Order: sequence, then C-alpha cells, then structure tokens
Amino acid sequence: MGARSIKDLPMNFHVDSHYLIGSSHSVCEDYAFHTGFNAKKDGELIQVCPVAVIADGCSDSQESDIGARIMAHFVKQKMFESFLCGSLNTNSFFKERFALFANHLREKMCEMNLPSIKSIGLPSESLDATVWIMGAETGDNGSDAVVAVGGWGDGSAIVKRKSGITIYCVTYESSAPFYLSYDLDYHRTQRYLKTFQNTYLLSTVIIKLDGTSSMIHEECSCNKHFTLQVLDNIDDPVISVSICSDGYKTYTNITEPFLGSLEWAATRMIDYPTIEGVFVERSMRFLEKQDIKNGIHHFDDISMASIAFNAPNLPRSEA
Repeated sequence: MGARSIKDLPMNFHVDSHYLIGSSHSVCEDYAFHTGFNAKKDGELIQVCPVAVIADGCSDSQESDIGARIMAHFVKQKMFESFLCGSLNTNSFFKERFALFANHLREKMCEMNLPSIKSIGLPSESLDATVWIMGAETGDNGSDAVVAVGGWGDGSAIVKRKSGITIYCVTYESSAPFYLSYDLDYHRTQRYLKTFQNTYLLSTVIIKLDGTSSMIHEECSCNKHFTLQVLDNIDDPVISVSICSDGYKTYTNITEPFLGSLEWAATRMIDYPTIEGVFVERSMRFLEKQDIKNGIHHFDDISMASIAFNAPNLPRSEA
C-alpha cells in the first residue's frame, strides 16, 4: 500500500507493497507502504531512492493495528532525518548512512511523543510492533546498485538473484520479539529480559537453481537488529529484494496444519510474472484467490514489500 507511483524513480528500480488480513484476525494488525527519498548533495538532487516499510503489530497488545502504522512512519521519518544530517563523503546514502541510522534507532525512540499517543486514548503498548525497512540506490554512474535492509523484530528478507534465492528469517522464543517500544519503558524491558532469552535466531536458507537448499542457524543478541546490504553485480545480478512479516509462514489447510516449508512459502511470494505497477499487490491477491480455491489460508496477517530490478534477459514465471 502507500504511494502507488514514485516520480523520477531510477529506471532500474520498481517498488511496491501490500498487506493482507489473516483468517484468524478480525482486524489487520500488519501494515506496509512505500515511498521515495530525495537523495541530495549540496542541495542538488542526486536521485530518488525507493523506500519500503512493513510493520506487524502484536496481537496481545491493545490497538496495535494503529500502533503498527505509527511505528512504520516513525522509523521511516527517523531514517530520513538521519540521512539529512551532516555532510556526505560520497553520493551514497544507503551504503554510507543506513548502518548509522539503524545502529542508533533504539536511542531515537525517546523522540516518540508518548504523551500525544496517550492523549488520543492509545496505550503505550499499542506501539508494540515489528518494523522492517529497506531502501535502494544506484551508484554515481547509474550502476552498482545497493539495497539496505534493517529489521527490528521477527520477519524475513528474501533476496532473489540469477543464481538462486536466499532467505534470512528472524524468529524469537515464543514468538515474542524485543520490540522497539520496550525502549520507552525500562520496566517492560526488564520484564522481557527476565522472561525470555536475550537472543533471537537468524536462519539463512540458500536455494539453488537446481532446487537443492541448505540452512544455517545463528543466535544473535536481541539488542542487535537484523541488517543486510545487498550489492548488485554483473556476474550474479539481483532480481528482487523483499521484506515480509512472519505471517507468510502460517499457511494451512484442513488436512495439514502447517502447509509447505519456509522455502515453499517464501519462493511463491516473490515469483512475480511482471514488475510493473502494483506488482506485489497483484501477486498477493492472485495467490490468495488461488489458495481459497484450493482450501488453503494463512491464519496470520501478512505484510510484504519488494524492490525489483529491471532484468529483461532473466526468465520469470507466467501468472
């Protein structure tokens, strides 16, 4: 959802986002939007960079459907502000500035105006939401593209290249992420750290073109956000980079409680027949209609965003 078209987006990028309600929810607590960042140096516009954000509100927290939207826009705004501070050594924002923004985002939570949130009847726990953000830029000569991803909470980044697909999946004990909003309340932070492990699990799945796959697991400190930098190159070009909430792992049918594998769920989500227009929304709605016919549904909400690269010589599946 969000901006349907971004003026002056570089020709090699396409961006879209969408979210769907899960079968077990009466209100969708996921959210997604995309926009553009006007990258400038010395007042001169360098390029318009695609930016996409997804958020997944906590089902156990009141009004988290509203809080997820607030948190998504808050994180986007903090990134934009960090990009506009100081001077640049190069024309790069997502190579040079993104890591600095991501490393200091938790410190920026103090800038969330909590009294204003409460003044409109929202509890502070409404801000309990996973947030993932990504953005992309080209190099000075229009090539050497980079996509930067940051994630706070559970979710996945899915990178599709000519050589295959890599899935980076973040999960927490008891599906209880260490939300950014905990930094607004010392006591909630301490309760979390006493109740749950101080780590999350990062699973990296590599799927080759021949269908074989391998998986690596790594434990990471919950104080450390997920971060990823994807560099395009001529030998193994990037087709798309996507971020997705954990709802895509909750597909079920009557006979099989958890349908398919992580690989099955992720790869079907990014198999875009085309990358023009609202390609993420179109694909998600198409899959939903097909799944309904086949008695398949996802019981959790799903939010997803993708930045796709122009790659005219690479085959794509037909819808």
